[in-house]
Amino acid sequence: MDSLIQNSRTTRYYGGVVVLCVAVALLYYFLVSQRGYVELEVQTDNATIFKVYWAKSAGQWSERHVGKINLYPSVSKYSFKIGDLGSIKQLRFDTSERPATVQLQSIKISQTGYDSILFQKKEDFQKLAPVAGIENSTIDENGLTVVPSTDDPQLVFNISDLNKQGKAWAELFVILSLTLIIIGIAYFAKELTTTDQYVTYFLVFVLALVFVMASISKPNRHPDEFVHIYAGEYYYDHNIPPAIGDPDISHTYSNYGVSRLHSGEIVYLFAGKFGKILENFHLSSYFSLRMFNVFLLLSLILLSISRYDFRVLLIPLLVSPQIWYVFSYFNSDAFALFVVILSGYQLSSDQSMLNKTLCSSKINWKSILVFVVCGVLLSLLLLLKKNFYFYYVFIFFYFLWRVYFKKSILSWSYLLKLLCVLAVGISIFSGVRYVDYKINDFAKADKLLEARENIALEMYKPSTPLHEKHIYLQMKERGTTLSHFIDLDRWGEKSFRTSFGVYGYTSISASFAYYDLVRILGLLLLATVMVVIFYKGNIEGISLLSITLSVSLGLIVIAFYHAWTVDFQAQGRYFLPIVGMLGVLLIHTRRYLVNPVFIFLLLGMYGLSVYNFVFVGLLGIEKCCFGII
Repeated sequence: MDSLIQNSRTTRYYGGVVVLCVAVALLYYFLVSQRGYVELEVQTDNATIFKVYWAKSAGQWSERHVGKINLYPSVSKYSFKIGDLGSIKQLRFDTSERPATVQLQSIKISQTGYDSILFQKKEDFQKLAPVAGIENSTIDENGLTVVPSTDDPQLVFNISDLNKQGKAWAELFVILSLTLIIIGIAYFAKELTTTDQYVTYFLVFVLALVFVMASISKPNRHPDEFVHIYAGEYYYDHNIPPAIGDPDISHTYSNYGVSRLHSGEIVYLFAGKFGKILENFHLSSYFSLRMFNVFLLLSLILLSISRYDFRVLLIPLLVSPQIWYVFSYFNSDAFALFVVILSGYQLSSDQSMLNKTLCSSKINWKSILVFVVCGVLLSLLLLLKKNFYFYYVFIFFYFLWRVYFKKSILSWSYLLKLLCVLAVGISIFSGVRYVDYKINDFAKADKLLEARENIALEMYKPSTPLHEKHIYLQMKERGTTLSHFIDLDRWGEKSFRTSFGVYGYTSISASFAYYDLVRILGLLLLATVMVVIFYKGNIEGISLLSITLSVSLGLIVIAFYHAWTVDFQAQGRYFLPIVGMLGVLLIHTRRYLVNPVFIFLLLGMYGLSVYNFVFVGLLGIEKCCFGII
């Protein structure tokens, strides 16, 4: 019987490999073989956006048929994809969406099976006809220089019949090569994916990348890092929070008149003590505090080595470089995610010390130790930043789900033990809050408002008239409609991009093509998970998937509403609680997802993440020498 089951699993596995081979062949044909490839050499005096529109008949332009790339003064060579040259009759080059003088030095458009279109010499550029938005254009030995008169300068090129070249054998060779590669990876990866050991190996490489970013990037080149560092430095020599408005901490306040020391987050105490220990190595404070977050990632990797469920819980970390990025500079998000992952393991894994103790009939000194450790973990969970409150909502519904589908836990012994953990956690949490509020005479909210009024820049003060405040504050009250906020202010697109690879103060981003590819693979991966769970997960898996998706959607909706009504900051790190929720979901449904489609899509997301972190993040961030001086 066991051999029959094993043979059935093997058949399904390699059946999935065949499906994947066919899917990859089709994707290659439609997304690579049937697409034109633009290689651009250009100079610009300002950052702007270069676009290429294509039309199947003259003048029929559409936003659905456009390829675009960000241009920067320091970069001269670019590449991106457009449509199938075989069906294109006209091209339109929009040289700059934002004010910029652009010099086109070379444009090459190629596609397998057709002669290349090349603009490099004077006579080539003379074929580009100015049609709108151009104040002046000149052609010399350096290329075509375009000075725009509007934000939509346009050059048009009519494509005559392109000479076709035989490409069937070349295409067949590429497809066969891809098929052999997929089959080879599937064969060698079968055992590795069954135990999910690859998660640990991949994260070790991520750790190396994170360490490099932490080491070479200049101080305060990451979102709000300076206010986090000041908060961490305070706890080098202090053990309790300061009073609001204390002159000794005036440097810790941001332009909003807010100090992280008053946020109620416990992370700064731990990070400060960690940095104090590293003082003996004569490291700079910003580097020491960054090492705290690097150490958190290292701890997660070490815990994953011998724990299968923990490795499963870490799978969502592989899909986005933005998650890695929060571990590479000092902030409070990395610690919050660390605590969420630890708590998720204790709650969801049958092999965790919490669940083993709760389900055991014995109570001894080890049980008491587990109650204390898990109680401390609970208190840390309650002392995280506000966007992680949605994880509490998830835990509540998850507990109800677990009670319903794991009826064995319904016993007085189990509930009494659980109450012991809750008592320890809530006691510690209450003690921390009591100390914090006592320092400020239980009038913390009023004092925080007063501090904002006294310390914030004029455009961020609560009393400043609305029309004089920063343009991204209270946008709904200013009259910004919902459609305008979505379509023109592009909250959704900006939030998506900052969830999958934007660095610095959101100034370092990848090409449009990268985000489009991430969008495609990410949606395919999500669809694969949902379809497999709906098909194999029964009501148990489907209900947990529904809980995860509902709470995640709730977090996104609240983040959107806050951005529209309070402060527009499209930051993907606000969605980090979803990582913990997805990890819990995978622990209960991973057995359904041991298939090559899921693995290859996951590998695709991981590969894109590595590319983005290295060639966008590490390459683009402002660098210094190691943080030891």
